[in-house]
Amino acid sequence: MSTHEIDIVKAGKEASERIAKLTPKQIKNINKFVDRMLVIEGEEAIKRGDLGYLARALVMATMPHSKPKSNEFERKNGNYTLSMIAPSKMGLPYGVYPRLLMAWINTEAVKTKSRHLILGQSLSGFMAKLDLVPTGGRWGTITRLKSQINKLFSTSIYASYDTENQTKIKNFNIISEADLWWEPKEPDQIMLFESSVVLGEAFYKEIINNPVPIDIEALKALKSSALALDIYMWLTYRMHNLKSIQHISWETWVKLNIP
Repeated sequence: MSTHEIDIVKAGKEASERIAKLTPKQIKNINKFVDRMLVIEGEEAIKRGDLGYLARALVMATMPHSKPKSNEFERKNGNYTLSMIAPSKMGLPYGVYPRLLMAWINTEAVKTKSRHLILGQSLSGFMAKLDLVPTGGRWGTITRLKSQINKLFSTSIYASYDTENQTKIKNFNIISEADLWWEPKEPDQIMLFESSVVLGEAFYKEIINNPVPIDIEALKALKSSALALDIYMWLTYRMHNLKSIQHISWETWVKLNIP
């Protein structure tokens, strides 16, 4: 038996042991998730009206999964480097929420062909677009979303591609301005003015010139894990540009996406 075959058998045994320990509720949730993914897979996103986009610069290398220890972050993928910096008082964006925000922002920019994006007149209305249910408290979705919005909109991005004969550099400010009219304590309240953001010009051009198509419904199904979202978006990007069969090991992917 080859080493590869031994690894497959070992992985199968470990998976079986984990499945045996699942509770009936966990099994039910897994079955629901599988059913949902089969429905998504069975119908193209464009037919469902769920076609979204994400800028290539944020797919080739991704944002932090967990809270960074500093206000600077770097991730490398081969010759490509993504660097992020935020005010130390604000901190860097991380986790699921910035990814959902970026997916909505990028998709809206491609659809409207405008740097000026309207978020809406109520917080709950905008959260519904992200498939989030408003909940209060220190660890509620409202508090976490507001925090990640502030972090994301305060962050600057530096992207570079280095080869022996060329160095290509792009600097992005995600937004040039934001005007948010929301009442966190009353998320359903319709405000007099609509919340809006104006994307940074360079970032807007990156979205428009290099959009990676994604399935918004798939993002919603995977939104409990930042890592799962990254795997989906990265594989979608690779499939979108694939010209021949390629074999990518899990170890290689992890090395690229987990510092």
